[in-house]
Amino acid sequence: MQSRSCTSQNTRTSENHRRGYNDPALFYSLIKKQRGKLSRFIEELTVDEEIFQSPVNVMKGWNKYFGDLAKKSNNNSFDTKYQNLIEKEATHIIKMCKDKYIHQEITTEEIKKAVSKLNTNKAEDFYGLTAEHFIHGIYIALLDGKSAFDVVVHANLIRRMFQIDFTEQSILLLNNLYEKASSLIKWNNLMSKQMFTIDQGVRQGGAFSADLYKICINPLLNILSTSGFCGRVENNCCAPTCADDVALTSNNPLELQTIIDISLDFSKREGYLLQPTKSVVIPVKICRKFLEIEDGFWKLNGKNMSIVPNASHIGIQKSDKNSDDTIVNENIKKARRAMYSLMGTGLHGENGLDTDSAVYTLSGLLPIEAEIHVKAINLFGNISRAKCDSIEWRLAERQLQIKPQNSHSWFIEVKELCLKYEITDLYVYLNNPLSKFQWKKLVKSKFHDYWTSKIIDESKGYSTLKFMDHKYNIGSVHPLAISVSANLKDINKIPVRLKIATGNYILQTHKASLSKNHISSICKLCSKADETVEHFILLCEKLEEARIPLM
Repeated sequence: MQSRSCTSQNTRTSENHRRGYNDPALFYSLIKKQRGKLSRFIEELTVDEEIFQSPVNVMKGWNKYFGDLAKKSNNNSFDTKYQNLIEKEATHIIKMCKDKYIHQEITTEEIKKAVSKLNTNKAEDFYGLTAEHFIHGIYIALLDGKSAFDVVVHANLIRRMFQIDFTEQSILLLNNLYEKASSLIKWNNLMSKQMFTIDQGVRQGGAFSADLYKICINPLLNILSTSGFCGRVENNCCAPTCADDVALTSNNPLELQTIIDISLDFSKREGYLLQPTKSVVIPVKICRKFLEIEDGFWKLNGKNMSIVPNASHIGIQKSDKNSDDTIVNENIKKARRAMYSLMGTGLHGENGLDTDSAVYTLSGLLPIEAEIHVKAINLFGNISRAKCDSIEWRLAERQLQIKPQNSHSWFIEVKELCLKYEITDLYVYLNNPLSKFQWKKLVKSKFHDYWTSKIIDESKGYSTLKFMDHKYNIGSVHPLAISVSANLKDINKIPVRLKIATGNYILQTHKASLSKNHISSICKLCSKADETVEHFILLCEKLEEARIPLM
């Protein structure tokens, strides 16, 4: 049995190496294995002050929680008259769409093409289908919507889709998708026997859930941006938002309360709750002209909003001191914790550090610095292709025209990055934007040219890399790091080859140097000369038999 287990483990190891380093499915399977079953282990669950114990009862608790969440919300603070009118309007819209609907046949080839693009690595369902620098002080309110994705009223969604000219077929498709929908709970490899109906929500985590939620929330953003009560960086910057994470900004504390009230009124009409305990205000203190505000000044639905020195928005820490160092350090800590939570055994390394150029030459990967630069420059490409009346485009135009070279503006930082990679005059690309494909092709070409030249030049300066071919092919693993076959014996040779090529293989000359010549540098195999890399590979007589077949 032990022999079979070892053989099976060796086979899996060989298979993992054969599949290569760029296989995301393999990466996530290894993480899942590292985290083990304890990552999903819950002994006790409390729902509405009711305690559920044992796997079967915990599943019943989850079923109760999500079942209640899927039912239509009835809250005294909601505008029921408005919601009833929307229900009637949505019913009328569906009737109009059905009257105008013309059936379009879908071929088998079109279905196969669509299915081939699906991500089939998801878990099976029940059926087995698989900061800008502000001159003036600013006040930021972070609003927290309670289960925002799960309480979207379907009638409101249909009405919004009709208002922005979705086709009748799309509206009917969405209506059929959510009408009389039901679900159940899968927990600890068990299925709940009781199903519950889904009367509201857009299935958080779905393929287009975020887009559907944006359709519902965009009217609020439009109202806020035209209200005049908002923060300004010459242009209005009222509500930086990503899905249900809404941040309200204003230079005036009274105006901030006004847009908080606007957001609260919108939530009552749309049928979702804002949580005062989790909705907070951050006063950014960066100038002398700043009003100190006491607790209780800002209110949400009659309850005080907390004034805090820092809070998280879209997963990034925001601070009242506008201190880059503090924010960056907190975000690095968060990233480190996330990394260690994925890797159960932690991160380990051998003695000493390999030179960067050796690592990149062997792996064919771009440095982390380059990956960050690519993200920033591609984001500018997205902004350049936006409409000229969008906030992002207008900000880019203003900052590139007005801000000096020593400014801390994000756009000036990107401008300096582009000059580094010989992408000149961003203002020209802003007025005459390239297509997404052309921009990415340009960026890829410039980045590959820059980093290929830089890594090759650096590698030539290291004496330990003099035996390695100075070729850096981005996206291709070096031949030394590739096994001839999936055989475990060939795979085990890779570390030895890499250590010899990068000067990390410990020979007698290394031991003599480290011990200040207390250890002899003479080769212990032949005892005729110093054991250098040249001697070990080409000259040692004792290794001649192993050398001849390879020469």
